[in-house]
Formats: sequence, structure tokens, C-alpha cells
Amino acid sequence: MTAAAMTAGMFPMALGLGEGGDQTAPLGRAVIGGLVAGTLRTEIDLPNPDGKVRPGMYVVARLTAELPADWAVPAAAVGKVGDESVMYLVEGGKAVRVAVQLHRGDAQYTQVRRYRRPGAADWTDVTGAESVATPAAALADGQPVP
Repeated sequence: MTAAAMTAGMFPMALGLGEGGDQTAPLGRAVIGGLVAGTLRTEIDLPNPDGKVRPGMYVVARLTAELPADWAVPAAAVGKVGDESVMYLVEGGKAVRVAVQLHRGDAQYTQVRRYRRPGAADWTDVTGAESVATPAAALADGQPVP
């Protein structure tokens, strides 16, 4: 968070705005570059009983993590009602609003982990067999969907 704030603060300097900006722009760019590089670099202490790993050596590692099953839907298929994220399933030709638990997303897709029907206490894991209506902003619960 601190690196992001510093980068945002140095951005006008890196662009060379204002009086003398052409002289300070290289410094702004260098500071931003150092912050970005330092943010991406990580130091990890590893057991080294045989002494094979020496100071200054670099290692490339692949980290794997098991993530819960989820379902990618268009970002427009997810909306907000109050503080709750919702989407509309298509059942019997009508839109049915369900609350959703989100995992990750970007501008194009959002990953949905589970959904809960109105009045239900339990969450239902997505299977991928569900049919989703989009865009959520243009739908209402019970609305006919072609």
C-alpha cells in the first residue's frame, strides 16, 4: 500500500509537469521503477544444510495453491443490491435473483464461488450447469428472459 501511494505521488514528477519538470522527471521515473521492482521481489529463508545455496544466488520458483471451485461469468452478470452481490439465474424462462459469494474478477469476468437463493440459509456451490442472465443492472426478479 505504501509503494502504491508513493508511486501515485511520484507520477506527476515522472511526467515532468510544472516548472523544471524536465529536470526532475528522470528522478521520478527512477523512484517509480525502484518501487515496482522492490514490490515484486521477495526474500525467502530456506533451509540449506548442504550449503548448495550461496548468498547472492537467484532462484526461480513456482508456487501452487489449491483454490476452491468457482465459475467465471461476465462481469456485467454480477450486480449489487444494497451491500450484497447478486446475479440472476434463468429458471423456467424467468430471472431469479440469487446472492453470490465472489472469488476474483477483472473488467471482463468475475468468478462466482457460491450462490444462495432468497430465504435459503445454505449456500449452493456452482456446478457450471446454471444459466445466467446478463446484464444484471437491466433485470428484475421474476422478469421473463428470452
